[in-house]
Amino acid sequence: MPTYTKTTWVNGSSPAVNATNLNKIENGIETATPITGQVATGTTSWTTTTTAGFARFKDVAIAGVTTTMYPTVAFTTASYVTAVDANIALCETYAGGIRLYADAVPASTVTFDYVVIRG
Repeated sequence: MPTYTKTTWVNGSSPAVNATNLNKIENGIETATPITGQVATGTTSWTTTTTAGFARFKDVAIAGVTTTMYPTVAFTTASYVTAVDANIALCETYAGGIRLYADAVPASTVTFDYVVIRG
């Protein structure tokens, strides 16, 4: 992201939009832009847990995701049945990606689309 510095008009007066306001605009655009993509997660490395009443969780690394972001996960058509069978019913962000919670380890790889809004 660019960082603006103070500029001066040719006639010597300050510009109407200053560097501070331009930086606020850039930061607002950065915050409002979601992280999106698709990721596949396999059947290995599901960890036992009792969090939120689920038996397993798995961390799926996604660059740029932090704990203060809000995720939405939609399973692709090919992975939907597998996700339902494992009851992957909850996700949250952690420092580094999306954490999936399930009642059981999925029988096969699960692919999902994600949208993460910066918090």
